[in-house]
Amino acid sequence: TKHIIHALCCAALTLIPLAQAQPSASGRIVDDDGKPVSNPFIFLLAQQQSGPANPQKADSRADGSWSATTLADGVYQVCVHMPEKGYINACQWLKTPPTVTVKNGQVPANADIPVQTGVMVSLHVNDPGGNLQPKGPVVHPPFLLIGVWSEKGLFQPMTLTAASITGRDYNITVPYDSNLKVTANGTALGVALEKGAAADASKAGASTPLRVTKGNSGKVLTLDVTAAGK
Repeated sequence: TKHIIHALCCAALTLIPLAQAQPSASGRIVDDDGKPVSNPFIFLLAQQQSGPANPQKADSRADGSWSATTLADGVYQVCVHMPEKGYINACQWLKTPPTVTVKNGQVPANADIPVQTGVMVSLHVNDPGGNLQPKGPVVHPPFLLIGVWSEKGLFQPMTLTAASITGRDYNITVPYDSNLKVTANGTALGVALEKGAAADASKAGASTPLRVTKGNSGKVLTLDVTAAGK
């Protein structure tokens, strides 16, 4: 029995240094005013030249602090996803997202990561002819994919918030002072953004530039839908 207890103690002592050496990162998420953001949804994305991305989920708390373990040394983009609270995900929208450097399993002390407040952009679809409503049983019902292209070339779909026979409503939170582009594509329908020229949604579709300056409370766009060829 003594030999067994001695062996278990030695094994435990052997494991302690390994646990202490486990790579980890920690910090705090703050808003534009430097105040902590409560319970942010965070994942870390290793910066690499090639190969598939491997996001690592981080644990967050009510005081805005976060931590992550089992991270290899390197530079990581910090991606905070909280659009329902009006913040933008810098990894989706900004060319240079905030980063942390993990070295010897640690990051610099008091590493505050800022998140930017965005602005709500809404889009109302005018469809008086009900062209987006299936006419009887169909194999491929009509549809539209509406979204915004970021400055870094990523497409972010808008969220459908309401739908009726004659129209739909979408919204999305975007960064201020960024050169963006709204696009609408889908099945063969006539689409026109912001009263522009009608286009075939199944081909080039419709597009319009979007830039919301700081201080603006929001923006509402319109999309007119007609039957194909009209």
